[in-house]
Amino acid sequence: MSGYNSQDAEAKREFGMTLDHLDMLLQRQKYLCGLCNSPLSSDTAPADRINNKLGHIDCNILISCISCNTARKDMSLKGFRYKKLLEFNSNRLVLSIDKEKSEIYRKMKANIAGGPLIIFNRCAKRNETKIHDGKLCKKIIGYDANALYLWVLGNEIPCGRLTTIDAYDGIVDDIKADKIFGFLECDIRTPDHLKQYFSEMTPIFRNVLIDCTDESGICKHMFDYNQS
Repeated sequence: MSGYNSQDAEAKREFGMTLDHLDMLLQRQKYLCGLCNSPLSSDTAPADRINNKLGHIDCNILISCISCNTARKDMSLKGFRYKKLLEFNSNRLVLSIDKEKSEIYRKMKANIAGGPLIIFNRCAKRNETKIHDGKLCKKIIGYDANALYLWVLGNEIPCGRLTTIDAYDGIVDDIKADKIFGFLECDIRTPDHLKQYFSEMTPIFRNVLIDCTDESGICKHMFDYNQS
């Protein structure tokens, strides 16, 4: 008890844990870890704080094993229990992307995280932001709140293992016609007559070598982002 009291005192948290409450929790949990159900003993039954922002008080205590207490850290109970559920059932789960499909995972991660995702995550302020060759933005006409994700969740989503196929003539038309479903890796090439139109969306629409240390080549927004 003195160790927990010292922890809370050092972190300037309230301490209000009692031995009677700990005994009650152990009996209620049948001397099993409250997170993984492994057996507990007097040497492996630490008092785990449910909300780590609060101190060791009776209403904020869960008895867990040392392994779970260490692994959970600042995770929520719900999130950690879900993680343990996946671990316990890992040999019975069928996942679309697993170690066998790690190449697909790396390819998707490289194409989805960063790049256009960062560049298009921009904010336009009325009467401040200038667009289209210096034209002042007069009003906000919409907000991007990841509406595409909501639309996808409301539709039937194909399931199963991912496979890789080689590109062929007409693959884009087949995807647009819903003949096949998947992710298409492609390079973006801007036609000459559209380069000026897309020029403010640098650097992904510029057919030049990008120098991230040159503000003139990547615009102030991306330069500041790279410097931060």
